[in-house]
Amino acid sequence: MPFNSPTGYFVKCNLHYPIELHTLHDAYLLTPEHVHIDKEMLSDTLLLTQDVTGLAHQPYTKLVSNLRDKTCYIMHYRCLEFNLSHGL
Repeated sequence: MPFNSPTGYFVKCNLHYPIELHTLHDAYLLTPEHVHIDKEMLSDTLLLTQDVTGLAHQPYTKLVSNLRDKTCYIMHYRCLEFNLSHGL
């Protein structure tokens, strides 16, 4: 697709994030996803903070950038081009 094309596409794809790219990409993660955050996923510091404050964890979903592989990931084709040009 030409860069100035008036037509765009969304792509549904599987992405593998090679381990050798983790250090290179850890400051700018390329594939965010909605993740359901359970208590088991919380850090020790956050768990301690909850104990001290008496607040209970309420499961929630948030947009998280991470280095995990993706299955059936939907993205705009220009984002996919960018990811492919950076080794993903």
